[in-house]
Amino acid sequence: GHCPMTSSKNVFSLRVVERTWSFISLIQPKKRANTRNQYWYCDVSLILMKRRNSSEDWIRETRSLNGISRSCDCEVFLDPSFEYCCIPFSLYGGTRKITLSSQPSEHTGANFRFTIYSSSKVTVERRSREFINDMVSVSALHRELFRTPCTKTYTLGPKSLLMCVFGNGCIYFMAINSSPYHFLQLRLVVKQGKGVIEAFGRSGETHHDIQPNTEKIVLALCSDGKLNVESVAFSYATAMISCASKGASLQRKTTFRIGGDMAISTAGDLLSGVIDPEGSCQSGSDTLDLQRCSKID
Repeated sequence: GHCPMTSSKNVFSLRVVERTWSFISLIQPKKRANTRNQYWYCDVSLILMKRRNSSEDWIRETRSLNGISRSCDCEVFLDPSFEYCCIPFSLYGGTRKITLSSQPSEHTGANFRFTIYSSSKVTVERRSREFINDMVSVSALHRELFRTPCTKTYTLGPKSLLMCVFGNGCIYFMAINSSPYHFLQLRLVVKQGKGVIEAFGRSGETHHDIQPNTEKIVLALCSDGKLNVESVAFSYATAMISCASKGASLQRKTTFRIGGDMAISTAGDLLSGVIDPEGSCQSGSDTLDLQRCSKID
């Protein structure tokens, strides 16, 4: 399936010769400079990875997860002991044509300019997406969602929960199933008002068979960058199906793409492991504060 994290054809390798303060930005063309069509911005985000110069293993440095806005940026100190990789991505621009106004945009991606301001020289090389594989990038996104301090959780059933993670003008919904013996089915319905867009996934869609011991991003919402949005309401309903009743193997299949079943992380296991393994399936509703979704100047 399509992986929105590959919505950029390139990533950017960064190196320095001395410890350097840097301000990294992904900047889209101004709306004012494009008057011939219904151009509007995308939800450009980034994850910055690093690895020691003698290592093949990438680890997380920082991230910026955003709704629709003109720019995405982060501030970081770069160290000469590491090579860095900036991964730009857009959930909305990476999946469909932008239809924020009466006429769709002519492009399906997010055109942007990579810029960096620094106190000392930074060597930047544009690389193909194959420079860092999907396993690393999607796993990094999952880890970032668990690291984000602004979250809400809802019990779904035996050793399973729904986690809502707030970014800058966006919300990710992740389902976590740490039960080793049950498949999780989740129906998530968002009461979608003006100013809110489904950047990934579809409200009301039943996500069948979230496998045992897996976690999955099921939906992402973002501000449209035009209207101030105070809140969004949603509801959820679940069912748990035993592996025995499905006649299914307990062998886990991991898919390295957004929306794929990822092997449950240590953080996901700890978070859902405290839920009663004999508990019943849950349904409920809530209203989330979206005051971070602000209008673009």
